Amino acid sequence: MGKHGYQTFFFHGNTGLFYDRSSVIEQLGFDHVFFKEELAREHLACSIMGVRDAELFGCMLKAIQPENRACVFAITLDTHTPFENLTPDEMELIPHPADALDRFFNTLHYLDGCLRKFYAQLPNGSTVVMYGDHTASFQSERYTSDVVDGQEYVTCLINQKGADLSTVQQTRRQSLALDGSLNLLDVMSYLRHSVEFSSQPDKPSPATLVHKSHVSAQP
Repeated sequence: MGKHGYQTFFFHGNTGLFYDRSSVIEQLGFDHVFFKEELAREHLACSIMGVRDAELFGCMLKAIQPENRACVFAITLDTHTPFENLTPDEMELIPHPADALDRFFNTLHYLDGCLRKFYAQLPNGSTVVMYGDHTASFQSERYTSDVVDGQEYVTCLINQKGADLSTVQQTRRQSLALDGSLNLLDVMSYLRHSVEFSSQPDKPSPATLVHKSHVSAQP
């Protein structure tokens, strides 16, 4: 990303000590790395899991400036099991959840609102990629996670603000788009190709990546 004039940022609302992941992320070459430890000085609202989603999206927006290229990868936490990170007034979809699935739906609704506000403030031309790192592991009549023979399948969504990417998606009507054949390496290859060939050097277009019900964002 540096070769193409991008400053790179990594945000994770949980501690970098867990699984020693801070040392791994630092070796990946991000220009700026922020775990809960680094974000503590901002005095952001936190749950038992870590920094709240709305706060993390705010940090991401500060890293994205219309006049610069920025690549931001972030992992959000409010939609992580056991789905107990919301305050009572944030449980808008199901005010009195009866079980974990109700809480899950509430967290998705909350995340949807955070994403809407985040997206509205992005510079035009930003690319947003959102995916899950695993399913929510539910098997019920109301909602069933996509797990087949022990393999978990998650959706990946790619959107460019101000453009309709569906018109150029060659696999849109093919089974390949939905059957789980594509993996994260294919997604990264697509983004890498887009960064390398799509924008003119004198007209930088920010891009943004968002990951899962943890959510990650990269502009």
